[in-house]
Amino acid sequence: MLELLAIAREDGWAFVKKDEQLILIKPPYRDSNLVRVSEDIIEKAVSQHGFEWVQESYAGWGPLVDFLRTELSKVRQCELGMLDDAELKFELLRDAPREILEDYLRRTESELIPGGEWNAALDVLTLLMRIDIVRHDANLYAHAIALLQRCNSGLAENGRTRAELTAEGVVRLFPGVTRKYPVASVMEYMRNVAERHQVMPLGAA
Repeated sequence: MLELLAIAREDGWAFVKKDEQLILIKPPYRDSNLVRVSEDIIEKAVSQHGFEWVQESYAGWGPLVDFLRTELSKVRQCELGMLDDAELKFELLRDAPREILEDYLRRTESELIPGGEWNAALDVLTLLMRIDIVRHDANLYAHAIALLQRCNSGLAENGRTRAELTAEGVVRLFPGVTRKYPVASVMEYMRNVAERHQVMPLGAA
């Protein structure tokens, strides 16, 4: 039995308890992306890193991963009411008046970015950058570029803070190793192992 304790819906990371062990799991949900962490890490994740408490039980990894993927898909759907298919979105907005495009930029800036919805914001901005009115209007174009830069910075910062969670888990679980080697070196080694070896998806037979 697996117990889902906390989740960051915007990027699919989650804390799961299995056999009294606390595990941090993240996409693409393979064995190489499982990290055992200590109990105090989850408190920090919720208070500082955008995780939220949940309490759900699952019979195995398959149903749990299905749930995480569904939640991630919901978040990554365009928050501004557009269809999922990128080409359909483009067709709908290609001939939209300037004020509509301005509204998408405004709502991206005021709703998606402050909420940390980086992927949804990038989807919207990438679409807008394809539209002639935006590309040929200096003000709209500059606004879109500035928002893209903010998204990239936010994603980079989010990656760093989440990496810190994983690193802290390594430090607490393997104090002897991390006294001898820098945490960054241990993390790099773990990444290299994951990349060199083909692993089966979670729950695969």
